[in-house]
Amino acid sequence: MGSFKGHALPGSFFFAMGFWWTMKNILKSVYKRQTRTCYLNSKTLLR
Repeated sequence: MGSFKGHALPGSFFFAMGFWWTMKNILKSVYKRQTRTCYLNSKTLLR
């Protein structure tokens, strides 16, 4: 059986990364709707 640190640290890391990824995609989606930029003309295509 693992320790609390062994489960809490990786779990909090994955939670933080998932939260960051979700917020990034929501904000990117809102920004795209406001600017109405074509995907092929944006810099996002090159990333």
